[in-house]
Amino acid sequence: MQVQIMGKCKICGSPGFTYVPEYKGYLCKEHYSRFIQAKVDRCVKRHGLLRGVKRLLVGVSGGKDSVSLLHILSHLYGGRIEIKALFINLGIPVYSAESMQAAAKAATLAGVDIDVVDIKEEYGFTIRDAAELFLERKISRPPCSVCGTVKRYILNKYAVEKGFDAVATGHNLDDFTRFSAVNIVTGMVKDLVKQVPREDSIHPKMATRIKPLCLVSNEETRKYVLANDLPVVESSCPYKPPPRKLSSLIAGKIDEIEGEIPGFKAMFIGNLWSKILPMLNTPREQLRECELCGMPSSGKVCSFCRLRETITKAMSKERFL
Repeated sequence: MQVQIMGKCKICGSPGFTYVPEYKGYLCKEHYSRFIQAKVDRCVKRHGLLRGVKRLLVGVSGGKDSVSLLHILSHLYGGRIEIKALFINLGIPVYSAESMQAAAKAATLAGVDIDVVDIKEEYGFTIRDAAELFLERKISRPPCSVCGTVKRYILNKYAVEKGFDAVATGHNLDDFTRFSAVNIVTGMVKDLVKQVPREDSIHPKMATRIKPLCLVSNEETRKYVLANDLPVVESSCPYKPPPRKLSSLIAGKIDEIEGEIPGFKAMFIGNLWSKILPMLNTPREQLRECELCGMPSSGKVCSFCRLRETITKAMSKERFL
């Protein structure tokens, strides 16, 4: 068996942790961590992600991206702005408990307070309920779609009610390139406006949303977790569906190109931001207040309240409103 010999760190000469194409050599754990932190810091400054932000809410799921994000932001800006973590208990058997444990440990390591919103206690249903109703064909939306709506709504509502200036999520470079490429191929051009590092608030009850990991790849966050021995949930969500064929194929091809041309993903998304989106000049939709909960909505009733009513009606056979 051939044993691969790891090179020495190109900066300090200590045993290397991983090869970094940007350095054309190896970096140790410490300098690799600094490399990723510096990449995030450059993105934050270049795109003004913390402009006007004194209080920042970080959504932490217990996964590698959100745990890395919390650790990096705390390290870079913990002494300059107030940072708080929020975990949303989705009520998924075993998985939610393991995720909450990882999120709590990550917050402790980062020196950040964490709060928990339990959707069963607050809204009367769980993602498990939604998944069972979907399987029974009592609702049409799959659990992942329900989950996304729930998390976006709660993160924004909590931030607005608690006076945070912005919400940070762990969307990484691979998320940006895959979503953007799929949107272009399928003609969903209007959705490209959401694939940006910062979405400013366009309504008094909407928090600014930032994505500081937008230039950090999936593989880079995985290695960042290993380099810093961060706690992450090991299991996968039991309701995670198999990847869609088109999205999977596009993501695979992008990975192939990145392997041949390191930096391709960053170049692709950078050109989207600097050259394509300005040409589209797509106005963001006008928002009103939901007639039921008062949060921002494009229609009379927001998507979360419609979803909640559908699920609760299917559970109880009667309207809860």
